[in-house]
Amino acid sequence: MHSLASQVLAKFGKTSHVFRSCLMGKDDLFDEASAKFALHYAFQILLESLEISDDDLDELHRRTNSLSIQESDDWIRICGFKTWPGGIMTVPCMKTPTKISKSTFPVQRGMLIPARNSEGFISGLQIKPHTDAPNTEDSDGESVCSQTGSETVKKTPKYMWVSRNRSMKLPVGDPEQCGEDPLFVCRANRCSSNSAFLRWAFNVIGASGGQHWKSKEELTWALAQMKVNKIIFVPDAGAVQNHNVILNYFRTFDFLTNVLSIKVHVAWWGQYDKHDDLDGDDHLNGAVPGQFTSICISCLWDLVPCSTRDLFFGGRRGLEKLDLLNRVLDKIGRNRTGCSRC
Repeated sequence: MHSLASQVLAKFGKTSHVFRSCLMGKDDLFDEASAKFALHYAFQILLESLEISDDDLDELHRRTNSLSIQESDDWIRICGFKTWPGGIMTVPCMKTPTKISKSTFPVQRGMLIPARNSEGFISGLQIKPHTDAPNTEDSDGESVCSQTGSETVKKTPKYMWVSRNRSMKLPVGDPEQCGEDPLFVCRANRCSSNSAFLRWAFNVIGASGGQHWKSKEELTWALAQMKVNKIIFVPDAGAVQNHNVILNYFRTFDFLTNVLSIKVHVAWWGQYDKHDDLDGDDHLNGAVPGQFTSICISCLWDLVPCSTRDLFFGGRRGLEKLDLLNRVLDKIGRNRTGCSRC
């Protein structure tokens, strides 16, 4: 058991009235470090009450077809995947840095994916909705719309947050054994992130909406622990056509390249538009590291269409965004080694 977990349980006892009252937000007895484990334990209580369906099990086995059944089952158990049958869910959340609270809201049917911080503690949940599950308006997710003729059809996102806690980092492994392999930085917590960590020994850090720059202290700490000197950034399908997403990416690039002086390459397999056959999950499942086209940040910007650039520079902060872009491109312009497009 993790040393912090041992300390917390020794102090409170996981079955004690004091510990359980803290989980329900009745008392404010934790220090900040202990509260992380309390949140993790509350998520474990939720997940241990659930099973995983045969369909979700088959899907996870498909994603780990290079492993034996026993190895695949071990991976599924360690990651903590479960199936949510649909309905009202009571989800633990961090009310303050030292107090655990809870939120209750409807969550549609799907596969639950625990997201863990750099210490391996569960800090939030995502759900991969089943394709036949009705969209739940109150779910904590994103709106995805497509235009079909004169109709606008609302699609259920492939991944949705079911936790109010949005400080997310995926497992980073043993810091003593990291640093030689590149770090995969991709969006939030997905099956592919766990799969990449398992199959290739790549370390994965995710942030909601790709906004890693909003968690600078946590990102700096995690990268320092892993002794990372190279990052492979994995854009979402259709990201180059969304000016808000591109802005978040370049704010992250600015922090990584100009503040932390880390080399950043971009994984590209043609995910220009949002198409099912370009979904990152399925591509990562069948790919090996050498199959990725590695491009530089400058070439990623070249892929951004003029209409998206106009929106990117629009508004009152156009000059600020131009300065941001120039800072990043000036920095990486002197180092394009390994780019397949330059």
